[in-house]
Amino acid sequence: MAVYDNVQTVINGAAVELGLDPAVDVLTSTNTAFRQLRYLLDAAGQELLLLNNWVEFQEQHSITTSASDDGDYALPTNFAYMIPQAGWDRTNNNPLQGPLTPQAWQYLKGQSLTGQTLYVSFRLKQGKFHVFPDDPVPNAVNIVFEYVRNTWLENASEATTKYTTILANTDIVLYPPVLIKKFLKVKFLEAKGFESSKARDDFSVVFDAATGQDGSAPILNAGGARGFPFLDIYRNLPDTNYGV
Repeated sequence: MAVYDNVQTVINGAAVELGLDPAVDVLTSTNTAFRQLRYLLDAAGQELLLLNNWVEFQEQHSITTSASDDGDYALPTNFAYMIPQAGWDRTNNNPLQGPLTPQAWQYLKGQSLTGQTLYVSFRLKQGKFHVFPDDPVPNAVNIVFEYVRNTWLENASEATTKYTTILANTDIVLYPPVLIKKFLKVKFLEAKGFESSKARDDFSVVFDAATGQDGSAPILNAGGARGFPFLDIYRNLPDTNYGV
């Protein structure tokens, strides 16, 4: 597990770099600067979610359809946004089609598709996962997709309990410590109307490094050599019995 800092350490770390004395308890401090830093940290944590598909926050969700359903399924309670092209119809071994645009959705709804075989498609609307076809819904289709959760804080004594907003100064902030401190400094300076260009540049450098290393990446080979093949006609036996 990566090493993260708690709320107390993050806020005090940023405060000292800003020229403030550290607080004994950052959440109960009567100092207006610490009160502001607490709320700015909440904003920083929520904003950073939108800037990268952080591996730490990636989750998987599964839906099993039923012909008796109306095609609308609840999203996970900690859902922030779906990772593009990370959905799959596991039952039929097909990629999940979508998200459908409003235009494509209305086009499909306006067609007479009775008797046609369609890939399962979806759209996200009003906090729901909408499946097409939906009249009727395909029965017993296992849909799996990956998403980014909105809980960026973790209870210090119970790792499975996570939050979207700060509750205690012992809450663990699930971002690289140097990154969240740099961002908190930027937000504080900008909120005060102070010069922040150097702090913003420092944050950008750290952000680029953190996102570039998040989740690792394949090594690029300028010589054109191929990596390990998942499926390859020269190394894998083909499917058989077609037409039998």
